[in-house]
Amino acid sequence: MNHRRALHLLAVAGATEIAAYLAWRPRMLRWGAIDNEATEPLPGDERTAHPRLQSTRAVTIDALPEQVWPWLMQMGIGRAGFYAHDWVERFMFRARYVEGKHSATRIHPEIPPLNVGDTVPLGAGVEAPVFEVRPCQHLVAQETFVLRPLAWGQDPPHHALPGHRVPLAGRPRYPA
Repeated sequence: MNHRRALHLLAVAGATEIAAYLAWRPRMLRWGAIDNEATEPLPGDERTAHPRLQSTRAVTIDALPEQVWPWLMQMGIGRAGFYAHDWVERFMFRARYVEGKHSATRIHPEIPPLNVGDTVPLGAGVEAPVFEVRPCQHLVAQETFVLRPLAWGQDPPHHALPGHRVPLAGRPRYPA
Protein backbone atom coordinates (compact mmCIF):
# COMPACT_ATOMS: atom_id res chain seq x y z
CA MET A 1 0.00 0.00 0.00
CA ASN A 2 1.42 3.35 -0.93
CA HIS A 3 1.86 6.22 1.49
CA ARG A 4 -0.91 8.34 -0.04
CA ARG A 5 -3.49 5.54 0.16
CA ALA A 6 -2.58 4.86 3.81
CA LEU A 7 -3.08 8.54 4.69
CA HIS A 8 -6.42 8.56 2.88
CA LEU A 9 -7.62 5.48 4.81
CA LEU A 10 -6.42 7.00 8.07
CA ALA A 11 -8.30 10.23 7.35
CA VAL A 12 -11.51 8.34 6.47
CA ALA A 13 -11.22 6.22 9.63
CA GLY A 14 -10.65 9.33 11.77
CA ALA A 15 -13.58 11.20 10.21
CA THR A 16 -15.84 8.16 10.68
CA GLU A 17 -14.85 7.89 14.33
CA ILE A 18 -15.52 11.59 14.94
CA ALA A 19 -18.90 11.44 13.16
CA ALA A 20 -19.93 8.36 15.14
CA TYR A 21 -18.92 10.02 18.41
CA LEU A 22 -20.85 13.20 17.59
CA ALA A 23 -23.95 11.15 16.73
CA TRP A 24 -23.61 8.90 19.79
CA ARG A 25 -22.67 11.42 22.51
CA PRO A 26 -25.95 13.39 22.71
CA ARG A 27 -27.92 10.15 23.02
CA MET A 28 -25.69 8.94 25.84
CA LEU A 29 -26.11 12.23 27.74
CA ARG A 30 -29.89 11.69 27.74
CA TRP A 31 -30.10 7.91 27.87
CA GLY A 32 -33.72 6.95 28.61
CA ALA A 33 -34.78 10.53 29.39
CA ILE A 34 -37.55 12.30 27.51
CA ASP A 35 -37.32 16.03 26.72
CA ASN A 36 -38.90 17.35 29.93
CA GLU A 37 -36.85 14.95 32.08
CA ALA A 38 -33.61 16.14 30.50
CA THR A 39 -34.38 19.86 30.83
CA GLU A 40 -36.49 20.09 33.99
CA PRO A 41 -34.69 21.58 37.01
CA LEU A 42 -33.93 18.93 39.62
CA PRO A 43 -33.06 19.21 43.28
CA GLY A 44 -29.34 19.86 43.60
CA ASP A 45 -28.99 21.64 40.25
CA GLU A 46 -28.29 24.88 42.12
CA ARG A 47 -25.05 23.35 43.48
CA THR A 48 -23.54 23.73 39.98
CA ALA A 49 -25.40 26.68 38.48
CA HIS A 50 -23.55 26.77 35.13
CA PRO A 51 -22.24 23.28 34.43
CA ARG A 52 -19.66 22.55 31.77
CA LEU A 53 -21.40 19.21 31.22
CA GLN A 54 -24.72 17.77 32.32
CA SER A 55 -26.35 14.47 31.59
CA THR A 56 -29.72 13.09 32.60
CA ARG A 57 -30.38 9.38 32.39
CA ALA A 58 -33.71 7.84 33.25
CA VAL A 59 -35.48 4.53 33.56
CA THR A 60 -39.04 3.58 34.51
CA ILE A 61 -39.20 0.89 37.18
CA ASP A 62 -42.21 -1.36 37.74
CA ALA A 63 -42.41 -0.62 41.46
CA LEU A 64 -43.65 2.01 43.87
CA PRO A 65 -41.23 4.66 45.18
CA GLU A 66 -41.39 3.07 48.62
CA GLN A 67 -40.04 -0.13 47.06
CA VAL A 68 -37.29 1.64 45.06
CA TRP A 69 -36.05 3.95 47.82
CA PRO A 70 -34.36 1.31 50.04
CA TRP A 71 -32.24 0.22 47.06
CA LEU A 72 -30.96 3.78 46.63
CA MET A 73 -30.25 4.12 50.34
CA GLN A 74 -27.83 1.16 50.32
CA MET A 75 -25.88 1.95 47.14
CA GLY A 76 -22.13 2.37 46.93
CA ILE A 77 -18.93 0.36 46.62
CA GLY A 78 -18.47 -1.77 49.73
CA ARG A 79 -22.19 -1.46 50.30
CA ALA A 80 -24.81 -2.81 47.86
CA GLY A 81 -23.11 -1.62 44.65
CA PHE A 82 -24.67 0.45 41.89
CA TYR A 83 -26.85 -2.24 40.26
CA ALA A 84 -25.12 -1.82 36.92
CA HIS A 85 -22.01 -3.30 35.33
CA ASP A 86 -20.34 -4.93 38.32
CA TRP A 87 -17.52 -6.36 36.20
CA VAL A 88 -16.49 -2.82 35.20
CA GLU A 89 -16.48 -1.65 38.83
CA ARG A 90 -14.48 -4.72 39.88
CA PHE A 91 -11.99 -4.18 37.06
CA MET A 92 -11.53 -0.43 37.65
CA PHE A 93 -11.82 -0.22 41.44
CA ARG A 94 -11.41 -3.80 42.72
CA ALA A 95 -14.93 -3.28 43.99
CA ARG A 96 -16.47 -5.58 46.56
CA TYR A 97 -20.05 -5.51 47.72
CA VAL A 98 -22.09 -6.75 50.64
CA GLU A 99 -22.88 -9.88 48.58
CA GLY A 100 -19.32 -10.36 47.32
CA LYS A 101 -18.59 -9.81 43.62
CA HIS A 102 -21.98 -8.47 42.50
CA SER A 103 -24.46 -5.77 43.41
CA ALA A 104 -27.09 -6.66 45.97
CA THR A 105 -30.00 -8.80 44.92
CA ARG A 106 -32.06 -7.89 47.97
CA ILE A 107 -32.42 -5.19 50.60
CA HIS A 108 -29.82 -5.54 53.36
CA PRO A 109 -31.14 -4.14 56.64
CA GLU A 110 -27.60 -4.26 58.09
CA ILE A 111 -26.50 -1.50 55.68
CA PRO A 112 -27.34 1.86 57.26
CA PRO A 113 -29.35 4.18 55.00
CA LEU A 114 -27.59 7.26 53.61
CA ASN A 115 -28.07 10.50 55.52
CA VAL A 116 -26.97 14.09 54.97
CA GLY A 117 -23.27 14.27 55.83
CA ASP A 118 -22.60 10.63 54.87
CA THR A 119 -20.62 9.71 51.79
CA VAL A 120 -21.39 7.31 48.96
CA PRO A 121 -18.23 5.30 48.22
CA LEU A 122 -17.69 5.49 44.44
CA GLY A 123 -14.52 3.41 44.26
CA ALA A 124 -10.75 3.99 44.20
CA GLY A 125 -11.04 6.03 47.41
CA VAL A 126 -13.44 8.56 45.86
CA GLU A 127 -16.53 9.37 47.88
CA ALA A 128 -19.57 11.51 47.09
CA PRO A 129 -20.83 13.58 50.03
CA VAL A 130 -24.58 13.38 50.60
CA PHE A 131 -26.11 16.88 50.66
CA GLU A 132 -29.83 16.22 50.66
CA VAL A 133 -32.12 13.27 51.33
CA ARG A 134 -35.89 13.45 50.89
CA PRO A 135 -37.23 9.92 51.40
CA CYS A 136 -38.99 8.45 48.38
CA GLN A 137 -38.27 11.66 46.44
CA HIS A 138 -34.62 12.46 45.82
CA LEU A 139 -31.04 11.99 46.89
CA VAL A 140 -28.45 14.67 46.15
CA ALA A 141 -24.86 13.49 46.48
CA GLN A 142 -21.51 15.01 45.51
CA GLU A 143 -21.90 17.96 43.13
CA THR A 144 -25.36 17.51 41.73
CA PHE A 145 -26.01 13.83 41.26
CA VAL A 146 -29.74 13.40 41.75
CA LEU A 147 -31.81 10.28 41.88
CA ARG A 148 -35.48 11.06 42.09
CA PRO A 149 -38.30 8.54 41.92
CA LEU A 150 -41.14 10.91 41.03
CA ALA A 151 -43.50 11.42 38.14
CA TRP A 152 -42.03 14.19 36.01
CA GLY A 153 -43.39 17.67 35.53
CA GLN A 154 -46.39 17.34 37.81
CA ASP A 155 -47.12 19.88 40.49
CA PRO A 156 -47.51 18.65 43.14
CA PRO A 157 -45.47 15.63 42.08
CA HIS A 158 -47.21 12.28 42.07
CA HIS A 159 -45.19 9.40 43.42
CA ALA A 160 -46.06 6.81 40.82
CA LEU A 161 -47.22 6.44 37.25
CA PRO A 162 -50.24 4.33 36.35
CA GLY A 163 -49.61 0.65 36.98
CA HIS A 164 -47.43 1.31 40.04
CA ARG A 165 -44.42 2.40 38.00
CA VAL A 166 -41.93 5.07 38.96
CA PRO A 167 -39.47 7.05 36.83
CA LEU A 168 -35.97 7.21 38.26
CA ALA A 169 -33.40 9.69 36.94
CA GLY A 170 -29.77 10.34 37.64
CA ARG A 171 -28.16 13.67 36.81
CA PRO A 172 -24.52 14.48 37.28
CA ARG A 173 -23.48 18.09 36.56
CA TYR A 174 -19.82 18.97 36.18
CA PRO A 175 -18.50 22.47 36.93
CA ALA A 176 -16.94 24.63 34.24
